[in-house]
Amino acid sequence: TLLMFTVDHREPGALCGALNVFAKHQINQTAINSRPSRQRQWHYMFFVEIMGHEQDHNVASALEEIKAYCLDLVVLGSYPHQSY
Repeated sequence: TLLMFTVDHREPGALCGALNVFAKHQINQTAINSRPSRQRQWHYMFFVEIMGHEQDHNVASALEEIKAYCLDLVVLGSYPHQSY
């Protein structure tokens, strides 16, 4: 599942709080990238890839909980786990 979100950069620990939600729900993060949002200085968009589908119970719970830390949250794509 690929997510894009922003946090309030003026709030100390905002990004840490958002990312800790995944650990709390036993969700592995496989990638994280940041890009300037161009909305204002020091405001970044974070792109996070996590293991699991958005309809999995733990992922759905985490997505609901992380909203408290995010100004914006968009699920860019979610795919079922594939075994090789």
